[in-house]
Amino acid sequence: MSERQMQDGVWYDLNPPAVVIGKRGQGTRTFRHVLCEYQVPSNPNEYSVRGIPDGGTKEEPFIVTFIPNEKIKATPSQKQTA
Repeated sequence: MSERQMQDGVWYDLNPPAVVIGKRGQGTRTFRHVLCEYQVPSNPNEYSVRGIPDGGTKEEPFIVTFIPNEKIKATPSQKQTA
């Protein structure tokens, strides 16, 4: 497994964290610890994940896209829970 691939059902630590820009005035949220739900079938660089943003209390789903030559790393987390 390369550092750019994620496995379904595994929690990952993202470095640097993912910053998600919300819709309709939700602002931005930062995610450091996410659960991979599945790889998007139509794009092998995209993964459906969910996690609790910094300062948040409930899990939110979003898509992580790995772009070639970016330095985002997803490493399996020691903590396999939210």
